Amino acid sequence: MARRVASGRYPLAWLVAAHLSGVLPGCAGLSSDEGHAEPPGRLVPVHASHPATRTAVLLVGGINDTYHFLDRWGARYRDAGLSVYGFDCDYGSTTMTEAAELMMERLDALAEAGTDQLVITAHSMGGLIAKHALDRMAASGSIHRFRSIELNALGTPWGGFRLANLVRYAPFPVTVGRLIGYPMGVEIGSGSDFMRQLATPLPPHVRLTIFHGSADSIAMPRQREEIERFEAVVDIAHRHVVLPGVNHVGFRDPDILAPSERVDSAQFPQEAS
Repeated sequence: MARRVASGRYPLAWLVAAHLSGVLPGCAGLSSDEGHAEPPGRLVPVHASHPATRTAVLLVGGINDTYHFLDRWGARYRDAGLSVYGFDCDYGSTTMTEAAELMMERLDALAEAGTDQLVITAHSMGGLIAKHALDRMAASGSIHRFRSIELNALGTPWGGFRLANLVRYAPFPVTVGRLIGYPMGVEIGSGSDFMRQLATPLPPHVRLTIFHGSADSIAMPRQREEIERFEAVVDIAHRHVVLPGVNHVGFRDPDILAPSERVDSAQFPQEAS
């Protein structure tokens, strides 16, 4: 009987997957640039600073976008004298857990090369991946190779999506997810282990700032479980800033932030003296 009940849910689960394949593109706001052929899962140098700098910035785009969504942020960081990298990953064939593992490897390589202060600015689901990568690094102890880390999450859906919980009832959900270009379907359910683990506190030298727009219909939670997941992450964040009238794609422009919240020398790590 239990098997028949589960089997009966498969059609519904695939309807949910089909629905999510239409919803998730909005989690990025832009389609990926045509001709984008940079190596997947790598850090791509965007702006170089003085050779002696020990502070690096990592830009992370949403699931259906690249780090180029944050090009204006990259220019602002460049003007502040920081080295800027973009995290390039094929989210269409990689789960969020796998993407986080790749990011962790790249950040370890940055630390090995001498970077000791890190700023991660991530949009949409890129924030989920970045937080999971830092959690993995905290668990392994490698996070202490950095003297300080800032994670700025812009329009990140910390609550997940309750409707996606049904995808777990589909047969071989990750395999089929790869085939349709959304392997993260199981992970983004508000009841998934991936989403629950994001509420893990970060070490004291790691600061999480959450930025949300009041008009962001993609990232803001609606259902009870989504709200609970959302609030659990807010509780461990250093700051939570809600920006009036900003929607999901509005985060492309750093000038949406108040002057005291913009990328400048007062907010982000300084070079070691």
